[in-house]
Amino acid sequence: MQMNSEINTKFTNMEIINILLPAVLTILGNYFFYIYIKNSVDQSIEDFKISYSGIFKERIDIYRQCLKYIIDIDYKIRSFRLNGNEETSNAIFSLINEFINYILINRPFISASLIKKINEIRSKYQQVFDKNVLSYGLKGQIPADEHNKFFIDAIKSINLLNDKEFKELEDSIILEMRKDMRVI
Repeated sequence: MQMNSEINTKFTNMEIINILLPAVLTILGNYFFYIYIKNSVDQSIEDFKISYSGIFKERIDIYRQCLKYIIDIDYKIRSFRLNGNEETSNAIFSLINEFINYILINRPFISASLIKKINEIRSKYQQVFDKNVLSYGLKGQIPADEHNKFFIDAIKSINLLNDKEFKELEDSIILEMRKDMRVI
């Protein structure tokens, strides 16, 4: 009889182990799943906080400054078309150089696609203003008929300046800002 009792006790312990083992494994699995989900959510929250931190503000400020440069350059170019002179040409040239330096300094905060668009516009406008600076620089130093050729070439190059490219660049910057602010 005692042996029968021992068998029942051992069998009961085996049943208990069979019941507890899956329960313990389930509890451990749920704990690790909870830790994984919690860390994932915490990381997402931290990323979200960073996007609205100082770095985010810095990017927005950089985009705003780029917009300011574009608007200023576009305005000066429009003035140059109406009343082009050496002073206006030099002012535009100086402003474009300032803008290029600003872009180079803040390159880590500006998207690659935006930098590509800026460089395309810059190279085109650089050619136009090189011709104009050359035309003004040669005035009085070479015969008038030769200077007229440079001057006509410079005037023709001004027609390459169009507002469409600046508008596209402006729209691209605004789109980048909206993506950063998540308001698209």
